Formats: sequence, C-alpha cells, structure tokens
Amino acid sequence: MGDTARDAARAEMARAVEANLYAFGEEFERLQGVETYRGEDMQWCLTDEPFPLFNAVFDIHLTPESADRTIAAVLARARERGVSLQWYTGPSSTPADLGERLEAAGLQPGGTSPGMALELEDLREPPPLPRDVSIERVTDERTLRRWCRGAMEGFQMPDAVETTLLELSSATALAPDPSMHHYLGLHEGRPVACSTLFSGAGSAGIYNAGERDGGAAVPGDGLRRRVHPANLRMGGRNRRRVLKEASVAEDEPDHRGQIRILRKRLRSIREA
Repeated sequence: MGDTARDAARAEMARAVEANLYAFGEEFERLQGVETYRGEDMQWCLTDEPFPLFNAVFDIHLTPESADRTIAAVLARARERGVSLQWYTGPSSTPADLGERLEAAGLQPGGTSPGMALELEDLREPPPLPRDVSIERVTDERTLRRWCRGAMEGFQMPDAVETTLLELSSATALAPDPSMHHYLGLHEGRPVACSTLFSGAGSAGIYNAGERDGGAAVPGDGLRRRVHPANLRMGGRNRRRVLKEASVAEDEPDHRGQIRILRKRLRSIREA
C-alpha cells in the first residue's frame, strides 16, 4: 500500500472510530429525564446523574468565532442541572485549538487516547479458554447486576451511580433488539473481567474493558478501539473530562481486548 492509500485508509478508520463513539453517546438518551441537543455544531446529553460519565459533549464542530461562547453556554447549562461534564474530541473536532479553549474554560485534560483498527478478515481466532474460565453474555437482570458491579469497581465509579448504570444498561442490553451486548469473564464462576460490544454507525465497538487483578478490580490497560470494517475496542478510565484527541495506531498486533484481559488474569492465577 502506497503512502497516499495508507493515509486515506487511516483517515477512514479515524472517522469510523469517532462515528462509533458518538453513536455510543447517543444511547444515553434512553435515560429518564435526559436533556439532549443535536446540531451541526455539536451533540450533548445531560442527565440527572451528576457523575461525568453520564453527561457528555461530542461530535464537536465549532467555528473559532463561536467556540468560546458555545462552550460557556453548555457549561452554564450543566451547572444549572448540577452535573459534571465530559467533552469528547477527535481528529475531526474544530476549531483546531478546541482543547486549549476547553482548558481555558476550566476543564481538566484527560490525556490523549490512541485508536487501533483491524480488518475483520485479519482477526485471528482466539485460543481455547481453560476449563475453569468462561465468557458469558448478559441476558437477564441478575447477570446484568453482576456486570454493573464489576464495571463500577473496574472504573472506580461511586456506589451512587448504580441505579443509573442499571437503568441505562437494561434499556440497551436487555431490549428485544439490543444495541449493546455486555460480557462477563468468569474464573471458576467468579467475575474477573467485563466488556461491552456496541454496534452503531456501521461499526462494532468494544467498551468498558475492565478486569480484577489480585482480588481488586482495575480498569483495562488503556483505550482500545477497533473500527469499521472491523470491530472498535475501547477500555480505560472513563473519568477523563476532556479527551483532547483520538488518533489511529497501526502498531498493535493483538486487538482481542477481552481475551487479552483474561490471558493476563490467567497468568497471575498460574503464577500464584
């Protein structure tokens, strides 16, 4: 593949990364009492849950002339509702200095998270799981509650968000035609890992990849994305208030996030 074709492919994958992420954000409209805005300049949703995970601004395309005014207006609305707010930006976000403008408005940067892409035909078959390890899809409320507890521990969410997380997860994963599928990794019947598969905007994304390590729940090791025409994988801390950039990386050979998590856990079990 020549440089021009490679650059075009990277740009297409970056657009798919963003599109899936922004489609994921639209799922929060399922929550009761949510206030949403969809425009050509941005999208945002504000809920009754103060935790920033449930309140987000994304798909941002502002002009240099309107950016500061619009940022101030959205922040004012969030303060009126008494909630914290996350801003998701990516390669297509404008203006180019959006991150600096958000910091100037008082938000804290959450770092840069890479995206990784893989064609489905290049996806290798995972190795067979050991007999005492299984991966279970959430299909009922009991398993959903176990998944929610694991996700809350893995991403260090306060107990107060459990009701909201259950409401959102039930509406998206237990619906007749679910947009999300939640998974639990089990060792001897005990939850040790979790993840979410979300289909949207022509891509499949894996979010919420978290694991337990040494008895304590910890988040997945960084953002993992896989994009159309493949899967998009994401994990890592959801506490970041400003995501300044989402770039596409080519140099990650193994993108099977859930299996990767379980492999790490199995190594620690065998070495114990």
